[in-house]
Amino acid sequence: MDYRIEDVGKEKLGVIKPVWEELNRIHLADSVNFKEYYRTFTFEKRMQSFAETKSDDMKLSVVYEGERVTGYCLSTVALAHGEIESLCLLEELRGLGMGRQLVEGHVKWMK
Repeated sequence: MDYRIEDVGKEKLGVIKPVWEELNRIHLADSVNFKEYYRTFTFEKRMQSFAETKSDDMKLSVVYEGERVTGYCLSTVALAHGEIESLCLLEELRGLGMGRQLVEGHVKWMK
């Protein structure tokens, strides 16, 4: 398996949609109290919350296997505070240290 992590601009948010939707399905299946929320939550609704975020205040790292998106990490900074907004790796990447690599890169960027 040949994976690479690529930082992309805000205009590429759409490439993470299939992985984000998988994450939402996991939340829906695991949720006890918020099933209706996740059932009606869409990628478009979630991404709308970033519409006003300046490109310089957002970091999006995408994990690719060839051209296939297999994970991502999305972070923002605002008013001297940083937040990892969303992180997901498909099951096949779990346990390979990819999540740690993403988080460490985003924390470094926030600092």
